[in-house]
Amino acid sequence: MQYHLSWNNNIYGPCSREEVRNLYERKMIPAGAFISVDNGPWQTFEGGIIDAAPKMKCPPPPLTKPGPPRNMVAVSQNFIPWGEIFSLRFIKKKSVMLVLIFAGLPFLILAVAKFTFVIWGIYFCLVWAGVFCLLLRPSEMTVKSSIRYGLFTALIGIPFLLLAQRLPVISSFYDVLAGRSTNQNFFRIVTGFILGVGVCEELTKILPLVLFARKKICSVNSFIFMGIISGFGFAVAENIDYGKRCGLQMRSLAGLSPEISIVKYAELLSIQLLRFISLPLFHAAWSGIFAWFVCNYFRKKDFSYFWMGLFFTAILHGVYDASCMISIYLSFAVGITCVYLLLAFFTLGSHEGDDILNLKLNLK
Repeated sequence: MQYHLSWNNNIYGPCSREEVRNLYERKMIPAGAFISVDNGPWQTFEGGIIDAAPKMKCPPPPLTKPGPPRNMVAVSQNFIPWGEIFSLRFIKKKSVMLVLIFAGLPFLILAVAKFTFVIWGIYFCLVWAGVFCLLLRPSEMTVKSSIRYGLFTALIGIPFLLLAQRLPVISSFYDVLAGRSTNQNFFRIVTGFILGVGVCEELTKILPLVLFARKKICSVNSFIFMGIISGFGFAVAENIDYGKRCGLQMRSLAGLSPEISIVKYAELLSIQLLRFISLPLFHAAWSGIFAWFVCNYFRKKDFSYFWMGLFFTAILHGVYDASCMISIYLSFAVGITCVYLLLAFFTLGSHEGDDILNLKLNLK
């Protein structure tokens, strides 16, 4: 059967039964509309008439050419469900709010140019945090705890890390990386990245979980999520430093020729985008993997898990930093491998559930 609808001196169709029922259920057919079944006589539209044969004849609606609409909003309501689009039920959805926030924040960042590097660093970390929220679906309590741990890492952990870098043994590793050591070779540089940068930074990111999250383990993946957010807190503080360096490097472009300055500007912009977008994800991956090991340590009371997690993530961190000195392709491969390992540990966490002592994996 084919249906035609008419209202406001306009005829619409042909429509199928399903299409008419869909329009009726969405309340897009106004009162006083007419319907015709298989080009039969017109009759007043009612909900039950969709499946019934035409019984009551009504005069057909006038087919005069409609004049210009007096109210475009009123006319558009026949085609666009404005009430559903701007309903509070739709606007309050978390996914809708996330998209709107991420779309509008860049404009607000431009409005406060003095703090551009700080806010851009926070912005990209928030984007990745939103992605992991959608992946892991953490509880509200887990999200609130994770935010506190991220702030702890950024505001307290980083200053302690800077003080620790002045200690004799640790400072020797950083001297090698800064070129202040007389005996330098590639092996010593890689060792400095692993035992200096890797160990110190991973301990800094896991510190709030060790201090405060021991009694808040509700699932393995929730603990991983806390480690990820702590990593983002570290990345925000690090991005501020990177932003300052980029600003100083931009000044050096003033005396160069236009051709060279354009190339240099594109290179600096690419490096800064890499630091803003990818490096926070890598920091989150390392701290999230470490959190998996720490969660096992808390549950099994086996401190070897902690040491294994520390050296495993420190090696990943140090090898990535060293690869950046060799090739961009090698650093890409190492970074993507780290993210893949984080996703693999997500899968382990989902298999483990709440009782890691009875771990049973069915490998297919």
